[in-house]
Amino acid sequence: MGEGGMSQAAIDKIVNDRIADIKQQRDDARAQLAERDATIGALKKEAGKLEKLVGAATPLQAEVDTLKAELASQAQGFEQRLAFTGVLGADYDADVAEFVSMRYGRIEGDDRPAFADYLAAQASDASTLVGRLVGAQPAEAEGANGAAPPAAPTPNRGAAQPRTPARQSTDVATASATQWEQMRQAAGLKPRGNA
Repeated sequence: MGEGGMSQAAIDKIVNDRIADIKQQRDDARAQLAERDATIGALKKEAGKLEKLVGAATPLQAEVDTLKAELASQAQGFEQRLAFTGVLGADYDADVAEFVSMRYGRIEGDDRPAFADYLAAQASDASTLVGRLVGAQPAEAEGANGAAPPAAPTPNRGAAQPRTPARQSTDVATASATQWEQMRQAAGLKPRGNA
């Protein structure tokens, strides 16, 4: 018998069982590693395929982004054209549209109105340049009782009053080509070249 009352055969059995357990754990760990290596290999193959797809999709995404920007620009242009048609009717003028769009583009901030609202407000107010270009009629001032105030007397009644170009009110529907050119120049638009 060995030390502590155990026989050598019992000690050898305990040692051999422990060695067998360790070998089994090692074999299980190797099998798990082999399985993980196979999974990693398969994932790497899939990742390679995905990288190829991403590489092919990147130019397509750039093209999609470009098309989205073009679509948004065309939609905005369409909305503006629709708003102009609603305000101007058949009297659509590309120069006036360009001028109004330019002025609208300068408005910044969160309180920027929708284009159609801006155009309608500007076109209905004869005191604005846009209103004068589209032929808005000046609002009549009303007195306290709702009647128009009496006209102020003119000191030279009967004498011919000179007309100053800055105070002329031009009816857009009957404006001559020269008057249109003067209005375009006053608005800062380029002349047409045939006037």
